[in-house]
Amino acid sequence: MPDSYRYIDPDYKYTDKNGVLRNLLGISNQETLIFVESGLVAKRLKELYDRPIKITGIESLFMSTMILQPIYFSSSSSTLRSVFSNDRFLY
Repeated sequence: MPDSYRYIDPDYKYTDKNGVLRNLLGISNQETLIFVESGLVAKRLKELYDRPIKITGIESLFMSTMILQPIYFSSSSSTLRSVFSNDRFLY
């Protein structure tokens, strides 16, 4: 795929052996990950449009974390729990 990202991760901390970002869904094919990520991000953006977040401080501005959470972040993460303490977007 000519427009895909290439990650330099020699220790495979963030990518698998194929260079695909590690994700909660266990997807190891770059095209599949892009397809699934696009659908899930669109769903999150629709949720955000339907139920806007009230900006109450700097924590409210971490929308990329909220949008990408179903793919890359665990809902048990203490960071996410502190940012989204009302559990509105956590699964």
